[in-house]
Amino acid sequence: AEAIASAAVEFSVGKLLSRALKEIEFVKDIDSHIESLQNTKITTEALLHDADKVESLSQAQRLFLERLRRAVDKVEDLLDVKAARAKRRQVMGGRSKIKEQLQLFFSASSNPIISTCKDAKEVKAIRKALDSIARDHAQFGNILSQLSVTVSQTSLAPSLETG
Repeated sequence: AEAIASAAVEFSVGKLLSRALKEIEFVKDIDSHIESLQNTKITTEALLHDADKVESLSQAQRLFLERLRRAVDKVEDLLDVKAARAKRRQVMGGRSKIKEQLQLFFSASSNPIISTCKDAKEVKAIRKALDSIARDHAQFGNILSQLSVTVSQTSLAPSLETG
């Protein structure tokens, strides 16, 4: 019984350490993850711009585009917060008073460790939302395109028979 308990504890600790290491790696590479989100944002904004020129969109297409707009807004919010934090650090960094540096470090909103972890959590949430949108579009977008082809063929059929 003791061997089983020991093995279970060892397995659990191993899983926790593995997960912690993955989280640390993600946080360590946060700048590349944010850069990737920026690139996705640029591509998505181009898609939204093109979609704004389309005159007739289905309800499903409008919903898909609205979900993309909300995701882009979240990316912009994250980038704005990150820029404001960097600006605050730059302004505070110009002063060399130790007291102000300590206040900056121990402030929950300005602490570089805490803010980086918050950024990582937000990046993961945004990426998860984007993945969900892409999955839904892949799953249901094909159905929609088949429906529109069927509707188009049905509406063209009478004109082909008379012509």
